[in-house]
Amino acid sequence: MKKHPVIFGAWVSLLAALALCAAAAPVPRETAFHVAAHQLPGYFAGPWQLAGEYALENLSGDTVAYAFIFSKPSRQEFQAPEGGALAPTSFVARARARLRESGRPATGNMAELYGEDRFASIFVSAVDTEPPVLRCYRGLPPHLVKEADALDLVTKKRGAGAWRVRRRLMLGMFDEAYCLENAADTNAAVVVEMRSRSVATKTEAQARRPRRQTGTDETERIQMCRAAWRGFGVVTTNTAIRTP
Repeated sequence: MKKHPVIFGAWVSLLAALALCAAAAPVPRETAFHVAAHQLPGYFAGPWQLAGEYALENLSGDTVAYAFIFSKPSRQEFQAPEGGALAPTSFVARARARLRESGRPATGNMAELYGEDRFASIFVSAVDTEPPVLRCYRGLPPHLVKEADALDLVTKKRGAGAWRVRRRLMLGMFDEAYCLENAADTNAAVVVEMRSRSVATKTEAQARRPRRQTGTDETERIQMCRAAWRGFGVVTTNTAIRTP
């Protein structure tokens, strides 16, 4: 059968783009931390020390980013009972308590909960098809601060229970989302999105996600991302990523 050159060429380009997207190499946590520790002082002068970290996943359970939290010990307002700086979660809990004691709202929108004068957060991609540094700013990550708000929201919409955070999700660059489960029924997990204040099943949440674009622009974007990773001395292959 004779191949039409235009249609055949378009199919080849599309398949090449899809193959490139599918070949995303996972970034190990150690490599991501190397990038975070190297880049943070370029955004905000140190010295800094690691205060906490967590992974962000997509709805399929794949790790898509790492969040690293750094602190300046000399700027810690609250101290742990045994001395030293408080961990980020303890800082948020004490800050919420102070807000309640003063009669003010203790929601995740209150600036006092973020500790911008003592913490810095940096998000590093967990795959080489995204830029190495996704976000970097002063203060704690909203994912950490708004967990209590997510638990309040799911209780209001799904009823009381022993709700807990199973996974933190990255469904968009500036969205805070969580996979929550009830200890009484761990098979009935729900996805809570704070921006839309929606509580949905995993299937419902997946149906709302936009499709990933493909084509020449996407191929070029991925090539630029991989070039950025090489700038950190990172070697990428189709199946792995490592630092020499």
